[in-house]
Amino acid sequence: MPVTLFYIMWNKMSQIRDECPVLSKKIDNIEMQLLNKDNPIALDYIISRDSTVLKNSKKRSRKEQAYRDKLTVKLKNAVMFYIVKTRILKRIPNFNEILNMAINKKKREMQAARRK
Repeated sequence: MPVTLFYIMWNKMSQIRDECPVLSKKIDNIEMQLLNKDNPIALDYIISRDSTVLKNSKKRSRKEQAYRDKLTVKLKNAVMFYIVKTRILKRIPNFNEILNMAINKKKREMQAARRK
């Protein structure tokens, strides 16, 4: 599935935000919505090829680079899968969930006692 990516350099984005307070406020609101989710894990699919960021980077063919990018995304997906799975397994239930579990257990016990 082909994807088109447009980007703005950080200093240009800062300049735009300084000139337009409405846009700046909307961007801040979106950032807060994304950060205040129950599971605020953001997958970063931005793969940088900037020579100032990557040290000792080699010049690769387009096909080879696309293959490496695909592997990088697969690796990130695998890591995130296990992070989320571990968080779910180690999650401590809140009071309402404990209360609901106790109520449901008591209901099942009462229904089992009626059947006997």
